[in-house]
Amino acid sequence: TWEKQCIHINDKNFMKYIVENLNSTDNENYLYELSIIIGLEGVNKHLCCSISQAINSYEIAHSIVTMITNNNNNNILIKTHCCELLLKMASAYVELGQHKIANNKFSQVQDLIIDNEKSHINNEAWMLIHRAAFWVSKIRNSSIPSADNVEHVNKATKDIEKALFLTKKQKYQVDNDSDIELFKQNKVINNACYMLSIIKSIQITVHYGQQMNTEDADNSDLYKRLQSQLELAKEINPNHDSILQLEMEILFYSSEIDAALEKCENFIKKEEERVKETKNINHEDNVNNSIPYILKANFLSQKAFTILQHGQQPNDVLQEMESMFMKALEVEPSSVDAMIQYANIKTMFGAPQISAEYTDRALPHARNHQEILDILQLNEMTKAQSLVLQTIMAK
Repeated sequence: TWEKQCIHINDKNFMKYIVENLNSTDNENYLYELSIIIGLEGVNKHLCCSISQAINSYEIAHSIVTMITNNNNNNILIKTHCCELLLKMASAYVELGQHKIANNKFSQVQDLIIDNEKSHINNEAWMLIHRAAFWVSKIRNSSIPSADNVEHVNKATKDIEKALFLTKKQKYQVDNDSDIELFKQNKVINNACYMLSIIKSIQITVHYGQQMNTEDADNSDLYKRLQSQLELAKEINPNHDSILQLEMEILFYSSEIDAALEKCENFIKKEEERVKETKNINHEDNVNNSIPYILKANFLSQKAFTILQHGQQPNDVLQEMESMFMKALEVEPSSVDAMIQYANIKTMFGAPQISAEYTDRALPHARNHQEILDILQLNEMTKAQSLVLQTIMAK
């Protein structure tokens, strides 16, 4: 059969072969399913950090589905799938630092959603969420409120706020029985978009609030904004892990470190109970999670700095912080976040040799192009500091 023959055809000739052998509308469902399968293959490559290969799979899947849209311009599911593939490509190009191509993909999505009335709201919301991440990826030296950083943060905020507006109280019109399934799908997607929009909004405010315009940059205003966003998220799913993490980050942002640590301890207990329950069970949630321990380690490091500012020695706090980072790496040895954050903190506490060791360990596990650059930069900085320290000690 033609599909078995395709296994032996390289990617370059794959599309040509499909065009020659499947050009009738009778095969549209098959092409649609084939596009989904190849798109999923791209996702798998993306998750394995084979970004260029992932883009190649996305491009092939998109080319296949484009053939169908040329023949059937009104199929909502097919158009939605086309939008999803373009957004995946945009995300991949962002990771490679190719912002111009990524922006072009976002523009293609916008062109598609204009005439897709019944599901265009969710597609546009997804596009805005992805594009907000694109603007955030362009922020450099986030501690410095440069004009470019302010512009990127404001653009990201604007996109997220529009996504929230689109998905907050969306109404669906069911004209006939065939629209019922679409209604159900849209409702689920809408809730996911709304939830993710709130989470992204809180993350942008927490991490880049001071980069916003001067009217919003006041700490009290930012705190009120965060609390308002958190209440919206809790209305949807108060016990979701992401919401709990954001609540801790907001407390931390508000300098309520002890309160953040208390919630983090409860979060760790919850995670350990989950691991215990799923141990020896082939369950999709049976995955080690280092995030609770990394969060607590970060909170403890800030507490140690606060103690130092008061002229006291935070030895017990630093010891607990060390144990949390080690626990994070015990449960998830390839955790780039744990290694890099530990390296950063060791640099700040005057131990560049240890920092360099952990940046070396983190590099093979980098998840995208920008992360590789960030690790290399930190690695060079820590090794330079270590060399200076050795020179001083030698004297």
